[in-house]
Amino acid sequence: LWKMFLGISIGGLFRPFKAYFHKSVPETYRYTFQFYGGQVEEQFDEFLNNFSYYFVTEDIEENDLKIIKTARRNDVREKKAFRILNYDWISNCLQEKRLVDENDYIF
Repeated sequence: LWKMFLGISIGGLFRPFKAYFHKSVPETYRYTFQFYGGQVEEQFDEFLNNFSYYFVTEDIEENDLKIIKTARRNDVREKKAFRILNYDWISNCLQEKRLVDENDYIF
């Protein structure tokens, strides 16, 4: 509780974001993302992607990554396309108690 008074509460760190998690990402990351305010997309639709991030593992199959990148290119929303990130971004944000630079985690 005292951390809230010092301005370092991270309770809603992921609140602005909605994400989809690849099947290879451990479920604990999905729950952690939700616990800190993020929304989790349950369905991946190749043409109707309404989320900010698609989290994957470092060792994702090349074919799976190709499908995801194709879907991102096909994203017809007017907003910017989702970003494909290594799921370690979640842990590192929590460790730093802030949103860290995504560029180190992009696929």
